[in-house]
Amino acid sequence: HIFYRSTFEIVLVVLTAFFWIACMPPFNYPELAYFLFVPLLIWFCTAPNKKSFLRVGILIGFCAWIGVLIWLRHVTWVGTILLSIILSLYFLLWATYTRYVMPRIYKRRLVVRLIGFLGISGCWVVLEYIRSILLYGMPMGPFALSQSGRPVVLQLAAWTGAYGISFFLIFFNCCIAQTFQQLINNNYKG
Repeated sequence: HIFYRSTFEIVLVVLTAFFWIACMPPFNYPELAYFLFVPLLIWFCTAPNKKSFLRVGILIGFCAWIGVLIWLRHVTWVGTILLSIILSLYFLLWATYTRYVMPRIYKRRLVVRLIGFLGISGCWVVLEYIRSILLYGMPMGPFALSQSGRPVVLQLAAWTGAYGISFFLIFFNCCIAQTFQQLINNNYKG
């Protein structure tokens, strides 16, 4: 049982970090942003234990940020690694909130789930904003950057800014995760 759990955690970390890196420039596979966090959100619905959650959260954040910020290696490797660690802590804050909310809402009525998804998306945006003004004060690698080559999606930015696109992407991930979670539950019941 421990072997399968740790294998699943490794797959979850690698898959999520790889998709996060691949959806950002210069790789530019923006479609991956629409389901990047789906496996993680489904896993959160199972209310993973704290130790497992912390291990997965830190590793996803660190691996993803090291990949997104790899261009900084030309300036300093130490700085790239330290900045990736700091940014992974922001991701861990979002993941902690999401881990708390997801198991409590995924079997509830639609209105409750929507409010929960709005909270999860809002939490991501607030942390992106805080990240842009604290410590180093540069909004490096916002989630909206993944859609930089998609003019249709970027039209939303005229009304909401980049944070609106990030909000939309996280909300979309939550909706897809909920759909898969319901399919999984229905298959086990019937």
